[in-house]
Amino acid sequence: GMGVDVGLIRKFSEYTSIGINASGLLPMTTKWSTGTTEITPSELTTGIEHRRGDFSFLIDSSMQFTGKGLGLDSVKYHVGTEYHFSKNFKIRLGHSSYHLVTAGLGLHAGDYMLDYSYLDSGSFIYIHYLQIHTSMDNIASLLGNVDP
Repeated sequence: GMGVDVGLIRKFSEYTSIGINASGLLPMTTKWSTGTTEITPSELTTGIEHRRGDFSFLIDSSMQFTGKGLGLDSVKYHVGTEYHFSKNFKIRLGHSSYHLVTAGLGLHAGDYMLDYSYLDSGSFIYIHYLQIHTSMDNIASLLGNVDP
């Protein structure tokens, strides 16, 4: 399925930044070949990154909004580190409260970033994400060049 996420990042110093992300702003429904229908809940995530040299250390927490209220089971955490091979290439490794292992890599090219993530939830449940990121300024610039 497809979804819509929106996030903001505020850099407080050369080394430290915080962010907030709202994911699943539009309800995403996945219909599996087995006939099962799955609705992905909206989620609000806040986090902090601290960078030293070629390494970044990250921690965040998230809350899911399922329409059934917020319980303690809806609050999750993630911790990890990211190594910057270059300005345009990074790899990540981490752990979260609901994934045993998380890993990924990011590739920057101009105004875009291609991001791959791997999540291992145990019991042979493996998740792969592929995302493309860009800035709102870039989108506005692209839309400004389109004739109606």
